[in-house]
Amino acid sequence: MFRKFWSHSPVGLGIAEQPIPPPFVPTDIGGCVLWLRSDLGITKDASDRVSEWADQSGNGLTVSQATDTAKPVFYSNQINGHAGIYFDGVDDFLSKAAVARSQIFPNIDEGSFVLIIKTVEGCTPFGWAGKLGDSSIQILTHMPFGDIIYFDFPYNAGQGRSSASEPSGWNNTWHSVILVRRPDGTQIIRADKTTLNTSNRTGTAADVIDPLYIGKYFNGLNFKGYLAEMLVYKVGLTGDDITSLESYFNSRYGL
Repeated sequence: MFRKFWSHSPVGLGIAEQPIPPPFVPTDIGGCVLWLRSDLGITKDASDRVSEWADQSGNGLTVSQATDTAKPVFYSNQINGHAGIYFDGVDDFLSKAAVARSQIFPNIDEGSFVLIIKTVEGCTPFGWAGKLGDSSIQILTHMPFGDIIYFDFPYNAGQGRSSASEPSGWNNTWHSVILVRRPDGTQIIRADKTTLNTSNRTGTAADVIDPLYIGKYFNGLNFKGYLAEMLVYKVGLTGDDITSLESYFNSRYGL
């Protein structure tokens, strides 16, 4: 596609052509290891129960569910004309059975989560869990758990946990959420273009192989609400990255 514009020259009036850059997509930011979007890669039955949600990042982290009663449900026209995937908070989830930490976060001390989410009651839209001896080492997001947003990267006896109070009117409303862990230990919780918490944490995750869950954590904590989009990056997003993503969310979802 080309944009035409008029240019004056000493020999007359001419038309020059310049290529129009393609629209931004989240994978334009390097390091995307998981990209789920409600209008891409959805396999569902006649009752709109979702059996598979294909990863659009190219990293192969497609998640699925074989049990009908545990399948989340596809609902069209939930946010600015786009669909939402509903998890019932009881037993709905999607998963990939064996995922190494290094497949998601090869750099042990950095990574980012990005979600378009509407919570009804919480609790865990994303969970990856590794156990090492008697110490529970895990990567997950609790959003929300009670009236608090938790970001565990990983929990590791609290060393990798940051938290923030939910903004007023959090439940039953769509939000953009960005959670960042940078190599220097900085963790950021950001919602709807506002930074809610910045802290410095020290937890790191063991490189073990465990299931990846969308809609629950390994021991429950099922999520009740809708997801329209989820991204995971193996890097700590920069300020410019965050600006690009929030502009994309504003254009696509009106957030």
